Amino acid sequence: MLPNDKILAFYPDGKVALFDSEAKMHWNGSFKFEGEGVSDISFSGKHFWCVYEDAKCVIRLNPINMKSEIRIGGKTSKFGEPVSLYSDSEYTYVCDKQKFVVWRINQTTYDVEEFLKFDEPVFQFLKIDGFSLVQLESGIYKL
Repeated sequence: MLPNDKILAFYPDGKVALFDSEAKMHWNGSFKFEGEGVSDISFSGKHFWCVYEDAKCVIRLNPINMKSEIRIGGKTSKFGEPVSLYSDSEYTYVCDKQKFVVWRINQTTYDVEEFLKFDEPVFQFLKIDGFSLVQLESGIYKL
């Protein structure tokens, strides 16, 4: 869900579509990197952030022209298997199921740091009403 009741849908083959609240398509295209479709997308209020599991990277997209602006990571990066994202106004959080880590990317400096470490694969992290939740292999937990 995006501001103004817009919905961004993405598909495993890399295709992406932007719909309004009445299901009218406003834009469609592709968010592929090195032939790979996006694993997850988040919106920080200013930009789209996309994660690509096999390419081991996060890419920031400009929401006006849907073009790549910044790439963080790559085949030799810290990321093991980044699978999902969550963004707030300051940080983008990247869940890494191989390294059991939630990475935190500062959206101003683009510094990447280990934010949370677990003893099992981590699949999802998010914040709701002041609570942080994480989905691990063994279940969903409030932090």
